[in-house]
Amino acid sequence: MEPLAWTIAVLLAKGAVEHTGALAGGAIYNLAGRLIALVGKRFTGDPDASQALDSARRHPEDSREVTTLASHLERYLRSDGEFAKALQDVVDDASKDDPETQRVVMTVQDNASIGKVGNFRTVNGDVSF
Repeated sequence: MEPLAWTIAVLLAKGAVEHTGALAGGAIYNLAGRLIALVGKRFTGDPDASQALDSARRHPEDSREVTTLASHLERYLRSDGEFAKALQDVVDDASKDDPETQRVVMTVQDNASIGKVGNFRTVNGDVSF
């Protein structure tokens, strides 16, 4: 699966925004809003892709829903170079403008999912997750 498709699918899922919002503040909400607008517009006229977007946002904890959205995104990324560039530009711009958003995007790209994200400066003693 295309890493950009996974990253955007996870960021679009409502739960990803809720879980990461505390880390990145308004910037992550701005990123998600821009992605939702861009993807929603591109998916217009494709009821299956539009349904996948809606379902992933309603059920972000369901990996099948997020995977389905990622599959639709991947199809469009491969067939529409302008769309792929526009999405990559949105992610790059948001990451460049806000270091916290950059950390969130890097976490999503590396893990392709968000459960709990934590940044620790110094840890003393035992830690378990």
